[in-house]
Amino acid sequence: MGKIHTAEAMQAIKLDLLMCQDVSYRSGDVYFAVLDCLVGRTPGVMAGIRLKRVSDEEYLRVDADQIFEFARLARNGTVDIEGFDPLKEQGELAELRTRTNHKGWKLRPVRLSPPQAPRVTQATASSISPGFWLLPPAGASPSDIQVMAAYPRTFWDNDGLIMQPPTAPSTSHKTGALQFRIGRLQVLLIFGQVQTPKGMKPWCVMEQYAGNVALEQWYNQFEVAVEPGVFYGSNHRDVRPPRGWISMKMREAKVSGNRDMCLMQLCA
Repeated sequence: MGKIHTAEAMQAIKLDLLMCQDVSYRSGDVYFAVLDCLVGRTPGVMAGIRLKRVSDEEYLRVDADQIFEFARLARNGTVDIEGFDPLKEQGELAELRTRTNHKGWKLRPVRLSPPQAPRVTQATASSISPGFWLLPPAGASPSDIQVMAAYPRTFWDNDGLIMQPPTAPSTSHKTGALQFRIGRLQVLLIFGQVQTPKGMKPWCVMEQYAGNVALEQWYNQFEVAVEPGVFYGSNHRDVRPPRGWISMKMREAKVSGNRDMCLMQLCA
């Protein structure tokens, strides 16, 4: 939510929030505030609220039914994969729904009484398994990837092309699998994590789809080889490609909220 001070009063909580002035209000006492909380499953997008200063460090929430979406944008206008740190100053952030840029974000001390304090339910980083994000080849759009099936379907976000399990990695080493089409090529992709001497490392394997097996069956029958160097290794290492023109590179990244994400970058 923000950097919370250890000293709390009975009637209020004091914390530091990343804020900037909402210039649409002439009074100058209305601000946007970013919460240390991801919106949905999209990395790099943080929730925001609007606060009104009533005196010194005391603020009240206004437009309580609104949740804003703030992100740092890349040069091409897409959400920056690496996101931003909501506990550090930011020169500029964009509100995604209106595509409006807001500048001069600074940490401000805020005192909120319990009824106005924003309530955010957020799991600790250690309890959340890294997500797996499927990225299109350079120069292509996510809409060029047509996902035919995903397993487990419950954890798949088709809009963001992200598989995000809600709990820590299981001992099976397998996280999920996809069947998708890009161009004329239809692919089966399976991915997960294995334990190495240097910690958990992601892996993925692709096969060209031949139409002879259902995705769930392929996932359940797939046996993970955990010997070093088979399916996992250093960041940006090519994994085994299917026949044709497409391959994949995988790397690990920290996104907003210090959240782990495994980026699966398709390469033409």
